[in-house]
Amino acid sequence: MYCIPPQSLYYSLISSGKYLISVEMTKKIRKDSYDESNNELQKKSQEPHEKDDLRNIKFSSNVIAEKLKQYKVDNEGNEGSKNYWQSYLKGRIVGPDTEEHNKNRRKGCFLCRRETTTLEKTKWGLYPHWYKLHLEGSDYPICKTCYVRIKWQEKHVPKDVTCDRCGKETITVSKYGTPIWVRDKERNGVHYCKGCFAIIRDTGQIRSQQARKNVGIGIHKALDKGIIFGKTKYTLDDTVFDTITEESAYWMGKLMSDGSISRGKTGNPRIALTLAKVDYLHLVKFSKFLKCTNPIKPKKKKYHGAIVIQYYLRFTSKHIAEILIAHGIVPRKSLIAKAIGLENNRHFWRGVFDGDGYLKNKDGKEGDRMVLTGSNDLCAQFEEFIKKNIPGARVTIKKVREFCKLYIYSDTVREVAKLLYSECKVALHRKFVKARRMYPWWQ
Repeated sequence: MYCIPPQSLYYSLISSGKYLISVEMTKKIRKDSYDESNNELQKKSQEPHEKDDLRNIKFSSNVIAEKLKQYKVDNEGNEGSKNYWQSYLKGRIVGPDTEEHNKNRRKGCFLCRRETTTLEKTKWGLYPHWYKLHLEGSDYPICKTCYVRIKWQEKHVPKDVTCDRCGKETITVSKYGTPIWVRDKERNGVHYCKGCFAIIRDTGQIRSQQARKNVGIGIHKALDKGIIFGKTKYTLDDTVFDTITEESAYWMGKLMSDGSISRGKTGNPRIALTLAKVDYLHLVKFSKFLKCTNPIKPKKKKYHGAIVIQYYLRFTSKHIAEILIAHGIVPRKSLIAKAIGLENNRHFWRGVFDGDGYLKNKDGKEGDRMVLTGSNDLCAQFEEFIKKNIPGARVTIKKVREFCKLYIYSDTVREVAKLLYSECKVALHRKFVKARRMYPWWQ
């Protein structure tokens, strides 16, 4: 592949007696030669590097100093030359008796010794673009990969810092020689070396299966002794359920219907109350009753093929959990729920009905109606409570799969609504409005 200037080509053809080539043909020949040269440069830039390329590069100060010394030895005689940078790009160095050295020298990046770099597009074609590395008053060529890595180190790698735990400079570096520091997120300007960070991170973590089993046994033993694990982040009043009042009895009934008790990851009992989106303000009342600082969070639930948004308040208290369990509010209570000690408390049953009850006002087609869904024992207890307070009440219980439904019709509905919702301090507003339409509440 040769690029012949047009004039020399013209005169050579005239002297040899050959045909005369036009100027347009010479331009086409020159263009084809440039295209071939650009293709060769692109192929060379895409060739795989040797095994001792970036994987063995070290960018620490000591390694750069050693490379600088070796580079000066290899390029002896040109240290004082002002035209060194331009001569390096041309593939030669300036100095006496350096013709043989220029012929055999290896061109490439000062740091990684890579012979190729990124190609820059110019009006003459694609040409390699080298960057400058300034060391000890001299400039040295580096490829774009090394240039970007050095700039990243200057911006992100801290300088003149020591480990806050061991007080030493880091001895751990990456495969490119970059010191590895871990920044403390809670304290500004504090760093750890990789070894100390691994110790801090892994402290208290259990990885083996047998160790996890032993820790689980220890957690259960500690819970039996009344020990609570974990960091206390939120606060609440643990004594709100110690005495049975109107509010405490009502919220116990609400937890019986819509609440849950489970065991957390640390073994502590977790209590949660989940309500629909329209009852968000009622959940706020429960939070104020507990004097709880835990946040009320939303969650999505799939119900009959549709996505429903609910809100829940969850907190941890071993003392409250023990009181709730003593009154029959136990984990996984849906099919076995049974009130203990609150069977004759109308505030408790109002809370239960606000959770799992249904009120229907008469509309001209049907009369007033009340329905309660729950376990067999809970519906039987509610029936007994109604018949005890309302003589001659008519109540029907029907079993639907694993649950039971308690139906109340006619005049009994108005009596039950008056029994539950008259002169009350706390109740679910939308059901309270329906209940007071069933009886002359103003009397």
